[in-house]
Amino acid sequence: MMSALRAIRRPERLVMTVLPFLLLLGWAALLAPAAAEAQSVAQLLVHPREHDAVVAIAARFPAGARDDPGEADGAAFLLGRVLEEEGTRRLAELSSRISVEVDRSEFMVTMVAPAEDWEEAWRRVIELLEGGPLSESAVISARERHRERLLFEEGAPGRAFDIEQSRYLYGSNHPAARPVAGTLGGIDRLDRSALESQRSTLLRWEEAVIGVVGPVSLEEAGATFRGPAERVGPPPPVPPPAAAAPAPGDAAEPAPTPAPTGPRVLMEERTGPLRAPSTSATGSPWTSGDRRVIDQDVTSTWIMVAWPLPRESPMILRDFLVHLVDRALNPSPPDPGVYRIDAEIRTIEDASVLIVAASVDPRTAYTWEDRILGTLESLEAAPPEGAFFELARRQYRAHRLLEHAVPEERARWMTRRHAEGGEVPRIPAQVWGLTREGISGLAAVRGEPRVLIFGPLSVMDR
Repeated sequence: MMSALRAIRRPERLVMTVLPFLLLLGWAALLAPAAAEAQSVAQLLVHPREHDAVVAIAARFPAGARDDPGEADGAAFLLGRVLEEEGTRRLAELSSRISVEVDRSEFMVTMVAPAEDWEEAWRRVIELLEGGPLSESAVISARERHRERLLFEEGAPGRAFDIEQSRYLYGSNHPAARPVAGTLGGIDRLDRSALESQRSTLLRWEEAVIGVVGPVSLEEAGATFRGPAERVGPPPPVPPPAAAAPAPGDAAEPAPTPAPTGPRVLMEERTGPLRAPSTSATGSPWTSGDRRVIDQDVTSTWIMVAWPLPRESPMILRDFLVHLVDRALNPSPPDPGVYRIDAEIRTIEDASVLIVAASVDPRTAYTWEDRILGTLESLEAAPPEGAFFELARRQYRAHRLLEHAVPEERARWMTRRHAEGGEVPRIPAQVWGLTREGISGLAAVRGEPRVLIFGPLSVMDR
């Protein structure tokens, strides 16, 4: 106390006494981490799963390879590789991981972190995505590895088919027809500043759809993301009503035996039948069918068949149609004449297009073309019925639920389905609305197909 009084009597001593503490407080304020500001996003989707050990966050940005600069094919793809490499380094000590997927019109960043560390892990991801300098070493490393990949694939017939397929579907001069992975010339034009510029162009939070899966509530996720928020998944459990406390002095009475309530219902509420539109696809990327054969002296034949579907048809109905097509064209045991067949729904010019791509033995090429075309005709005229339809529907339901048991798969699926149709389908409830009539009706309103065949014409089977 006396030393403090002496300091007050001598102002210069007061300054010397207090100044070090002020400087210390100032440095502490500068070094303290700034409070994270919630990101404003287009849509926040949260699926709380309280028993999960990890949290998965998928951020989908509606931009991709179609937005590559004029002479820098592959800018978005290479940016994804750099972010993945640098993000892996930053998240390693938290036992977390990051992955980046780039397509023509989609840039998807997915993070998986232990439940107790997800907020810190995501803060580091935000720092990576928001504009801090990219690591020069990560840029050089990712670019060199990607160049090696492009050199390895140069002249590969599968890559040539992918390029021809994109030009056929989108048009030769459409930005989306450019190769997603880029070209050697385009990659060589990209340095760190070009990738940082591309990052600020593509990754706009106000356009992002965010999916969160794990032991996180809607309120907790809302502290990180601002914007329209929706809880998806099963409804939260309703707690039982609390028993009334006995009045003072009253003896506690034994709880009454609850009356029987009938059998316990295990199945979720089932929705009504899902119906296809009564007219063919509107806004289709093409109005008439076409067939193109490209003669190439290679050892396999690649086939693509694409049909426009009505975008206004229920998403789960289109998804189930893809499932039925895939099961019909991938027999078990496998056909020795087919190497691989994939079926998918792709959005082209805001239209929904069912695409089947196959790699087959050239000697069976035309047979497989007829089989692919005939599959949709068969599903229109005679879809599975009775026990066979029930089995197909249950297999589809089990396939989707098993896939969504993986948190990151569920998070990505949520964001994509919302971007496609404005909602996240409720598979357990809506699957029971799938009917033979719905599948037949959807197959009936498909648009005219486009067929592309790429292979050795001289040995094809007719």
